[in-house]
Amino acid sequence: MADLSEGIARPKGRVKSCTSCRQVKLRCDAVSKFPAACSRCKAHGLDCRIDSNFKRVSVRGRLEEMSRKVNSLQNNLSHQTPESLSAASSVIPLGPASTNSATSFSGEDWLLLSDFDANQNRSWSLGDVVLGYQNVSELLHFYAHNYYDHLPIFDRATSISALHDSNPLLFWTILRVACYRHPKFSHIFESTSQPYRLLLMNNLVAVIHDFRTIQALVVLCHWPNSGPRQSQDPSWQYCGVAVNAAMQMGLDQAHPEKIAPGFHGRFNVHQMSVYSRHMTWLACFHISTSLSVWLGVPPHLSSPAQLNALSSTAKEPDVPLHFMVQIEITRQVVQYSTSLAGDVDASTASTLLNLFNNELDNLLNAYKDIWSPRLEIQLLGAKLYLFSLCLTVVSKRPTLVDGMAKRYASDPSRLPVQLGLPSAVSLIHNMSKLRKESPMEAHQPPSGVIHYPKFYFRLVVFAVGFLMKFLSTNPNASQEDRELAISHITTAHQFFSSFPGGEDFARVAQAIEVLAKNLRSDKQDDSDPIRTRSGASLLYDIFQKFRGPADRLGGDDNTTITGAPIEAEAWQKHADTSKTAPLGNVDSGSSMWTPAGTYNELSSFQSDLEEGLDNFQWMSDDMLSEMFRM
Repeated sequence: MADLSEGIARPKGRVKSCTSCRQVKLRCDAVSKFPAACSRCKAHGLDCRIDSNFKRVSVRGRLEEMSRKVNSLQNNLSHQTPESLSAASSVIPLGPASTNSATSFSGEDWLLLSDFDANQNRSWSLGDVVLGYQNVSELLHFYAHNYYDHLPIFDRATSISALHDSNPLLFWTILRVACYRHPKFSHIFESTSQPYRLLLMNNLVAVIHDFRTIQALVVLCHWPNSGPRQSQDPSWQYCGVAVNAAMQMGLDQAHPEKIAPGFHGRFNVHQMSVYSRHMTWLACFHISTSLSVWLGVPPHLSSPAQLNALSSTAKEPDVPLHFMVQIEITRQVVQYSTSLAGDVDASTASTLLNLFNNELDNLLNAYKDIWSPRLEIQLLGAKLYLFSLCLTVVSKRPTLVDGMAKRYASDPSRLPVQLGLPSAVSLIHNMSKLRKESPMEAHQPPSGVIHYPKFYFRLVVFAVGFLMKFLSTNPNASQEDRELAISHITTAHQFFSSFPGGEDFARVAQAIEVLAKNLRSDKQDDSDPIRTRSGASLLYDIFQKFRGPADRLGGDDNTTITGAPIEAEAWQKHADTSKTAPLGNVDSGSSMWTPAGTYNELSSFQSDLEEGLDNFQWMSDDMLSEMFRM
């Protein structure tokens, strides 16, 4: 086993308490509860993290400072007149809608229903589910408010009946997405699962002539919308159908040509606005690349000519600027994925890593005026995949690993696993911050990050996997870096545990907990790594190594996980008896992730966890089968 204390200076004191408990000088059980929050922070909804550099702040000083600020504000307000307040409010901008072009619709601009008088008594049905005008209108407005801005590909809708009659598949796809997290209509998602599947099948078995079918598939691939089990969510296959149908219709062309009906030219692409055509094709590219990154398969669109054409389309004046930046980030992902494919030596891999890392930074510098947390998260995800891809490339040949190590011997901070630490930490921090800005009360309608497309949540899982890779293969990292990684694994666990009524999120938290409890550190791991899934190989590899000895695919009861358990205090005190002992000889109670009595409890709920992960719609079947025998 690897000694985690090797090469690391012992700290002066042992950090056993989180910052919140240390602030009030109370006993803390953060070590035994990891990756969950300590009991006190969990009970009071506090941010639970461990920081050896934390220093208590005097409460008396904080109260005096707040008192001074309140007095200052009161004095300033007392000198304000009603005229000055009204004058100040008159110069406040009206918001982004005042600067948007006529075609760059927001959710509120997209849905402008004006057919109430004509359709107030009409209803729409799918299977045994019947919805009246008021219910459909409420769901559409819920979609417009929470979902449309993430995927602004539709032309303006003014009539519910027209939206349904033009393409029932698109109509019901939108409604099902809106139902999935709706506080009042979530039961409709399950009720319409079987009839929706039949509707989808009828649209896919024939040639696709309607562009709205492509849009429905794109929406379907963005959000969990295909059923309760992962095996019923073939988003990658649907995305391939959407991309191929879009190219056949000519959506990838600047000006689609009219083709005679005899040559499969009965497409209605010419009914689309230029805006909708551009946005639909760009959305096909974006979701296709996102899925390929997660699954570790080659992207559908990757040739230089295709990427140049996509860049030109994204820069059209009718494309919202934030969406254009999103496409540019995605384009960089495809470019470096293609460049690092095949046989690449250590020097070339290092050069390309620095080149594309700088290119991603240049995007931030060029568009900092419109930068947003969503763009930041996608940029950090792109960087993480770049570092992961480089790790996979150099691990394919032992000589490349040695070459990379020698290249950075004088500066280990430039190694990909070390470079990715800030990106993984920042990504988790940004997603957690977005979650904290969303209402959490059960009586309030869910809003904010809970409605984000599923690739955002996949990025959090990817960041957790990268941090586990950092901890398991980098035992000589500094104490501060290891604390940072462990603290943000905890943050990710708390993030997925914080959604009320979100069973799928709770299952992800359980998966992180199981991986954390089995995490080991061994710089010279002899197990066969996964190398055939591009940058996603890192995630597959983490799942294969740390899902637990009893659940290894093809394993038996004698299977061991090599390496030493990673603990919050592993670099502070590490028993000599655990340096060479296999897992079977290690007391499970000695691990912070496996307190006394927990190992048997884990075995007892393992079957429930397997079923839960089968419902986790953001993980591929291959990943799950690698993680547990299902």
